[in-house]
Amino acid sequence: KLSDGAPPAAEVEVPDLRGKTQEEAEALLEQYGLLARRGDDEESDEYEEGEVSSQDQEPGTMVTEGSTITFHISSGEGQVVVPDVQSDSESSARTRIEDAGLVASVQYATSSTVDEGYVISVSPGVGTALDKGSTVTITVSSGPETVTVPSVIGWTYNEALKELSALGLN
Repeated sequence: KLSDGAPPAAEVEVPDLRGKTQEEAEALLEQYGLLARRGDDEESDEYEEGEVSSQDQEPGTMVTEGSTITFHISSGEGQVVVPDVQSDSESSARTRIEDAGLVASVQYATSSTVDEGYVISVSPGVGTALDKGSTVTITVSSGPETVTVPSVIGWTYNEALKELSALGLN
């Protein structure tokens, strides 16, 4: 007999906790003879809110029975900020919005101050925090509004002025 000490603790495999609820993770760790510790919550695009999104010991790792395994619960998808695409071209604005993890929606409006094909405004506004996958609407200039100028030949000055002013012309 070499020692009167306790027998060495058994080695057990760390189970995969990802995608499980906290209760499921704790029960599974108990079955393996391991202790559970909930770490800080974290954003996750892969796991639903309330599910284990990561663990400190990789699944399949061998640890001593009775070891504590720390896991982290998903707080849901992260948020992203609406990029400043005002004055960008339509294609550049679409790309930047989509690269930020958002969906671009386009509407068109006339503008006498913004060149055709360029962004007039963004909704929700630049810098707004949104969930990934949210829609951002950009309003793109279709150029200045066109009006048909009526012929005022033969009209008096006051008649012509009244008619042209009613069309927004000076």
